[in-house]
Amino acid sequence: MRLEIPQPTEPATPVVPDAPVAPAVPDPGTPAAPEEPSTVPGPDEPAAPIAPDPGPDEAPEPERSPQPGSEPQPGPEPQRTPEPQPGES
Repeated sequence: MRLEIPQPTEPATPVVPDAPVAPAVPDPGTPAAPEEPSTVPGPDEPAAPIAPDPGPDEAPEPERSPQPGSEPQPGPEPQRTPEPQPGES
Protein backbone atom coordinates (compact mmCIF):
# COMPACT_ATOMS: atom_id res chain seq x y z
CA MET A 1 0.00 0.00 0.00
CA ARG A 2 1.45 3.30 -1.06
CA LEU A 3 0.40 6.69 0.35
CA GLU A 4 0.74 9.72 -1.77
CA ILE A 5 2.09 12.80 0.04
CA PRO A 6 1.00 16.08 -1.52
CA GLN A 7 3.92 18.29 -2.51
CA PRO A 8 3.72 22.10 -2.27
CA THR A 9 3.48 23.89 -5.56
CA GLU A 10 5.78 26.76 -4.40
CA PRO A 11 9.07 26.40 -2.56
CA ALA A 12 9.00 27.51 1.11
CA THR A 13 11.71 30.15 0.60
CA PRO A 14 12.25 32.07 -2.59
CA VAL A 15 15.53 31.56 -4.38
CA VAL A 16 16.20 35.32 -4.61
CA PRO A 17 14.89 37.50 -1.75
CA ASP A 18 12.75 40.48 -2.69
CA ALA A 19 14.39 42.86 -0.17
CA PRO A 20 18.14 43.45 -0.01
CA VAL A 21 19.83 41.63 2.85
CA ALA A 22 21.75 43.74 5.38
CA PRO A 23 25.39 42.71 5.80
CA ALA A 24 26.21 40.72 8.94
CA VAL A 25 29.16 43.02 9.74
CA PRO A 26 28.18 46.70 10.14
CA ASP A 27 29.96 49.37 8.17
CA PRO A 28 33.19 50.22 10.07
CA GLY A 29 32.47 53.93 9.58
CA THR A 30 29.24 53.73 11.61
CA PRO A 31 29.86 54.41 15.31
CA ALA A 32 28.35 51.96 17.75
CA ALA A 33 25.70 53.08 20.22
CA PRO A 34 27.21 54.30 23.51
CA GLU A 35 26.96 51.88 26.42
CA GLU A 36 24.51 52.64 29.21
CA PRO A 37 26.09 53.53 32.58
CA SER A 38 26.02 50.83 35.22
CA THR A 39 23.19 51.05 37.75
CA VAL A 40 24.78 48.67 40.27
CA PRO A 41 25.85 50.55 43.43
CA GLY A 42 29.50 50.36 44.34
CA PRO A 43 30.76 48.55 47.45
CA ASP A 44 31.07 51.81 49.40
CA GLU A 45 27.55 52.90 48.46
CA PRO A 46 24.63 51.21 50.29
CA ALA A 47 22.01 49.54 48.15
CA ALA A 48 18.58 51.14 48.09
CA PRO A 49 16.11 49.28 50.35
CA ILE A 50 13.32 47.42 48.60
CA ALA A 51 10.68 48.28 51.24
CA PRO A 52 10.49 51.63 53.03
CA ASP A 53 11.61 51.74 56.65
CA PRO A 54 8.74 51.34 59.12
CA GLY A 55 7.71 54.44 61.01
CA PRO A 56 8.40 54.90 64.74
CA ASP A 57 4.95 53.50 65.61
CA GLU A 58 5.43 50.41 63.45
CA ALA A 59 8.98 49.49 64.48
CA PRO A 60 9.04 46.28 66.55
CA GLU A 61 11.13 46.29 69.71
CA PRO A 62 14.38 44.40 69.23
CA GLU A 63 14.73 41.34 71.44
CA ARG A 64 17.56 41.77 73.90
CA SER A 65 19.75 38.75 74.32
CA PRO A 66 21.51 38.39 77.68
CA GLN A 67 25.09 39.58 77.58
CA PRO A 68 27.71 37.04 78.66
CA GLY A 69 28.96 37.78 82.17
CA SER A 70 25.96 39.91 83.14
CA GLU A 71 23.31 38.70 85.53
CA PRO A 72 19.74 38.71 84.31
CA GLN A 73 17.67 41.55 85.68
CA PRO A 74 14.67 40.32 87.69
CA GLY A 75 11.36 41.62 86.48
CA PRO A 76 8.47 42.76 88.65
CA GLU A 77 6.97 39.91 90.64
CA PRO A 78 3.44 38.91 89.67
CA GLN A 79 0.61 39.72 92.05
CA ARG A 80 -0.15 36.76 94.26
CA THR A 81 -3.64 36.18 95.50
CA PRO A 82 -3.79 34.40 98.86
CA GLU A 83 -5.48 31.04 98.67
CA PRO A 84 -8.32 30.55 101.13
CA GLN A 85 -7.37 28.20 103.97
CA PRO A 86 -9.69 25.29 104.63
CA GLY A 87 -12.00 26.06 107.51
CA GLU A 88 -11.92 29.82 106.94
CA SER A 89 -15.00 31.39 105.42
